[in-house]
Amino acid sequence: MDSREYLLNDGQKEIKLNRLSLNKDEWVEFLNKIKNDSISIKTGKGEVQISPSYLNNVNKKKCIPLINNANLFPDKGNFIAVTCGNLGNLYFRLHWALNSCPQTAEFSKDVNATPEKILSDFLKWWKEVKSSKLTGYIAISKVNDNKFRINDIAGFLSKSIDYEAKVEVKSEDDYDSLHVKYIFPWVWASEVCLKLSNDKVIGLPNDKGFISII
Repeated sequence: MDSREYLLNDGQKEIKLNRLSLNKDEWVEFLNKIKNDSISIKTGKGEVQISPSYLNNVNKKKCIPLINNANLFPDKGNFIAVTCGNLGNLYFRLHWALNSCPQTAEFSKDVNATPEKILSDFLKWWKEVKSSKLTGYIAISKVNDNKFRINDIAGFLSKSIDYEAKVEVKSEDDYDSLHVKYIFPWVWASEVCLKLSNDKVIGLPNDKGFISII
């Protein structure tokens, strides 16, 4: 088990978070722990009901981005995130990017371009998009030249990912590999948009998810 501390700040509150990265055996043991009725799982939004569907969703993403530690991992702090593998890492990043915490962003390790360059290249491409378009597995729908959504940038970024390997999923490892290809553009786009909005280059999404250039 590896651990790393974060001091997260979304502009409204600060939280010290200890992220625990588990191997596959530790992850299975962790899931078995939280099945136990005596374990209290609390998130930033209250207590979570531990149900088969909840556990399935957690295992699918290999990530719980924020829980109250309680007695799960002694001496690891009050708030922890628990992840497993590359997929868990991506969902951890995506969650915090969408919750306006830039401290977990790692897109600079994945993308060889500045956020401003990505935005510039996206806008050139965006002008050529007439109405709707399927890029990779991500559908975009253009309704305005000057407004776009995070998923539109995700569609643009997904062009650099090979989606041709449409093979039957036979194991959890195969599933993770394919899922990583899908979730990666969403993570990149969310982290890039967060950086650009913090730098006052673009606005925050409105109530319909549209982003405008400032």
